[in-house]
Amino acid sequence: MVVLQSSGLPAHAASINDHIQYLPDGANLAFLAQKIGASSPAVAYNSEQMALPASTQKVLTALAALLQLGPDYRFVTTLESHGAVSGGKLNGNLVVRFSGDSTLKRQQIRNMIAELKKRGVQSIAGDVIIDTSVFASHDKSMVTPIFATLIFD
Repeated sequence: MVVLQSSGLPAHAASINDHIQYLPDGANLAFLAQKIGASSPAVAYNSEQMALPASTQKVLTALAALLQLGPDYRFVTTLESHGAVSGGKLNGNLVVRFSGDSTLKRQQIRNMIAELKKRGVQSIAGDVIIDTSVFASHDKSMVTPIFATLIFD
């Protein structure tokens, strides 16, 4: 049962119903916003449904990203190097540049490594550098252990 209340919102505020069409198939949204001390919520959408706060936050973040970046935006993950390949060896650092793609799967990383191998890279005479510059206030990317495992298999 979907119940949408919108008491006390500015007249120009968009309805949640205007935006739920952009959620991925299978997404489940429950939301409640209530001013401290108020007797009723300012906005309630499936508010009786139980959900973990992180799950709700992910939906809101995804919706905000979709509205801000647009439906055609794609995150890009790249492998970069200025080194030359000689005798199957990449002579230089390999930089793995992640952009925040939450849908990136291990298989996609494996495919990137397979592409490196197709280009003749069998070993790296340098460092594997995980570029985390797009992640403000984070020192390490969560995918570092995954990538290290794949590179050295």
